[in-house]
Formats: sequence, C-alpha cells, structure tokens
Amino acid sequence: DREKGEFFFEMAATITEDDELYDDFLQKLTRKNKFSSIYKYLKNFKKYGKKVQYKRTKEYPGVVLSTAHSSKGMEFPVVFLSISKFHTKECGSGNLNTPTLEEARRLLFVSITRAKEEITITGQFIAFGKKDDYTINHFLKEVYDVLGKEFNPNINKHKREKQEREKEERAELASKRRNKKKADLMSELLEKKLVG
Repeated sequence: DREKGEFFFEMAATITEDDELYDDFLQKLTRKNKFSSIYKYLKNFKKYGKKVQYKRTKEYPGVVLSTAHSSKGMEFPVVFLSISKFHTKECGSGNLNTPTLEEARRLLFVSITRAKEEITITGQFIAFGKKDDYTINHFLKEVYDVLGKEFNPNINKHKREKQEREKEERAELASKRRNKKKADLMSELLEKKLVG
C-alpha cells in the first residue's frame, strides 16, 4: 500500500506545471498515509469535488472570469463587461431609484472601474419582458448617453420585422410557383385528353 502511494506521488509530480490549485490538491493528498486512503479521497472528490473552493493568490497570464462582487479591489489592463444581467425584474421598470437598482448600479460601477486602460461594454437593449411589453436596459442606455450615442432598442425589432416580411414574400413566391406548376400540369392533362 505504501509503495503504491509513493508511486502515485512520483507520477503526480511529473505533471505539475507550477499551478497552485494542483499543488494544493496534492498537498491534501500527502496527508493520507495509505494508497487506499488516497484512492478513497479521489473517488469522493470526483463525486463531491465541485463544492471544494480555492482562491488563487498568484498572477497568471490569460483571461480572468469574475463576478462583479469578486472583482472588488482588483484591476486589469483590459476588461470586457456584459451588462445584460445588471437590470433585472427586481430592479423594476419605471422608478430608477429603487434600492435594488441602486445596488445594481453600485456593482456596475465596481465592474467598470476594474479597467486600467481599456473597457469594452456589451449588453442587450431589452432588460426583460416580452415582444410588445418590455423594459429597456437602463444601464445600457446610460452608457449610450455617456458616449453621446443614440440608444435605439428597436433596432432588433426592425430587423425582425424585415426578416418576417422577407419570409412572407418567399412563402408567397413559393405558393405562386406551386400554383403555376399545378396550372401547367392541368393544361397539359387537358391537352392530352383533347388530342388523344
């Protein structure tokens, strides 16, 4: 059992890539004194490991995915921010000074101020609601206002209407073609009967 454990750690050491998560995981395994204990831990980890948390402390190159809450106090050279989910039903649709909307605005401020050099903000025009009864994304509108650009939530509506018109036109054209084929076939049959 001890030999299996030693062999396991020898193999595990060959795949480390200076990753603190992996090192922490191995450190937990070294506390197990038997291979059977290691195996049992690994089996349970496979089943329940999603609940285990570890916060990285080192800097790594690459992309960091973060929530607004967990990004507090951090800065990044470039930030990509989607603000589609900041304005929710709980924020309301009319009064822009509700406590929930103000909390969302504070989180948005935290998110926007994480960028040192550059920020790209994306979002959906519609915060929530159905086709004809919707609430616009007030935060996206505010971004447009700050940039001095026109906020037009109906862009997608016009695009949908155009697509629906084009679909109807194609269906009408297909129907005309089918009717012409039927008429041609009928006249061909009549011609054969009259001649034959």
